[in-house]
Amino acid sequence: MIDFSNSYFFLIVSVQTSTRGTITGVVCMNMTKKNVFLTNNERNEFFRLRAAGTSRRVIQDKFKITKSTYYRILSRPIPSFASSDPAGRIKKVQKSKYFEIDQKVLDAFSSYRELGLPVSGPLLQTIAKRKAAGIIDDPTTPEVIRNKYLKATFGESWLDKFKLRHQLRSLRLNGERAAVPDDWEEKMECVSRMIADLGVSKDRIYNWDETGFFFRSMPKYTLAGRGDDGAGGKEDKQRITALLCVNGDGSDRELVLIGKSAKPRGTDRAFWIDNGVRYFANESAWMTGPIFTTLLKEFDQRMEGRAPVVLLLDNFCGHSSESFEELQNVIPVFLPANSTSKTQPLDAGIISAFKTKFRRKLMEFVCERVDACSFRINQITVRLIVPWMKQALMQLSASTIERCFASCLRLEIFDNQPEPNGIEEDRIELGNAVKRFLSVDDINESLIAEFVMGVEDENEMSEPNLTVVKDDVVVENPTKLLKLVDRLEQYFVNTSCPKEVKMAKKMKSRLIRHLNFK
Repeated sequence: MIDFSNSYFFLIVSVQTSTRGTITGVVCMNMTKKNVFLTNNERNEFFRLRAAGTSRRVIQDKFKITKSTYYRILSRPIPSFASSDPAGRIKKVQKSKYFEIDQKVLDAFSSYRELGLPVSGPLLQTIAKRKAAGIIDDPTTPEVIRNKYLKATFGESWLDKFKLRHQLRSLRLNGERAAVPDDWEEKMECVSRMIADLGVSKDRIYNWDETGFFFRSMPKYTLAGRGDDGAGGKEDKQRITALLCVNGDGSDRELVLIGKSAKPRGTDRAFWIDNGVRYFANESAWMTGPIFTTLLKEFDQRMEGRAPVVLLLDNFCGHSSESFEELQNVIPVFLPANSTSKTQPLDAGIISAFKTKFRRKLMEFVCERVDACSFRINQITVRLIVPWMKQALMQLSASTIERCFASCLRLEIFDNQPEPNGIEEDRIELGNAVKRFLSVDDINESLIAEFVMGVEDENEMSEPNLTVVKDDVVVENPTKLLKLVDRLEQYFVNTSCPKEVKMAKKMKSRLIRHLNFK
């Protein structure tokens, strides 16, 4: 292949004129690229080669630039916006019209985020106006610049360009990580050392924590077509509090609910016993000292014969009890204040996984009712959700619970934890998803499991792309199943389910790899 990037072409051009007849000339065309703008990564490579003593011609040939471009890049340092472009893809950014306050606004933005405060577009505009007022009031400001800022409005156009220039994006704030004190690791080391000195095993380390459930709340984001203004219904703020109790290896799990009604509609004592859930009621539907004391005494009695048992608690005011000294088998350990997002196992991912599984069951119910044209929000009752919540808690994998305890406590007893059986979880998820969303009840779940688990012994494969045989399971048409997974992936993309999309893509890659699809 011939490289014409540094070549010259000579063209003979003839032009017919009315006064001077035919004019013939030769035009020389240089095919070297001009007006080349390098990305930040390319500029870094340019200066690295320059510092290593590489000749100018070699650098010109590498980046396909002219001599003038070479010296233009050499005379300009890497731009200040390079730090806001970690991928190094930015080539050229036009200088801001209000460049005098650009860096000041960016510094203010960084200060707000370091404090964990949310920064919105209107707040950025307010900051810009305040910085502009400072320039206007400064007596040393030239008249030309003062007049420019007197006319400045800092509207949506300025805001969009500022966000693009500094690669800012919108995020939904989550968790309480910004409020964690700097010395939380030192305090947590003392807690871990105390637990290690007690010599307890994983199954004797427990954690309690409450979480609120707005069980009738629907997702706040939606896909919308043209003409849809995003109008929604009135939000139902019915709430119930769930107290989760789990131990370090996931072998013991308890669920306690606290509501406002003394006897929710459709429930009785037998209902709560059948579902294995304790229920309390008060006006606030929240944990109180008397409820906590009752649960703590019952837990201490249940732990008889297993002492000592460590119970990790946060510093919530409802966790106060006068019966701590009466405990015979349980040792309450309070975690460092304002650090539960880092130090409490339930906050490290267990509650999040629990709510995710509950939400899926809620969405299944909504789908069924909508298909039957009989959905009303008040159909979601306490009696309906209690079995879902209990099932969601029991369906959490033991490896998930153990990893959350390990990440918070960092004890030697958690060092040799088993790897999570992600393949088995994917098998269950895909099997349920295919049957639930694609209405393919005729697809046997064992066939789906075959492709997720993969074929470990290649000798057991017969005629790839046609038939797979393993453990007496035969799949005659794997191409059809691959298309089915494609449909599943597309459904999850359309319904904005990132976790399910990732699961479907992982299954698809395994399916293609094990069946040698091209």
